[in-house]
Amino acid sequence: MDKLTTGQMIDQLKIGEVAEDENGWCVAFDEERVLRFYSSRDEIDGKGTKYWISNEDTNAKWRIIPKFVSFEKAIRAFKEGKLIKSWTDNDYEIHYGEYLLNNLTEETITFNEILNAKWTIED
Repeated sequence: MDKLTTGQMIDQLKIGEVAEDENGWCVAFDEERVLRFYSSRDEIDGKGTKYWISNEDTNAKWRIIPKFVSFEKAIRAFKEGKLIKSWTDNDYEIHYGEYLLNNLTEETITFNEILNAKWTIED
């Protein structure tokens, strides 16, 4: 997963998603699209401190934490024409479009990997 600058993170972050920097500090938009700051993912509740960009943020690197769903929910979204991804433990992502899902073999993904993978739905 690519590391993002503060500006890139703000441009790409969606409501409902969380971004985390290299030190574990997190930000998330509240329902009014105000960016809120949290000291960890465990504290995210929509009531964090309003995030103000400072000189210290110039060199910060962020990653947007994927919003994971169950395999069943991912397949429903796939049937609606959406792109889905599975994620490995080291955040390696595999994109599944129509061709790959219609041509699954033991070499592409195992049944155990399907059930235990972390899945995301792309907008």
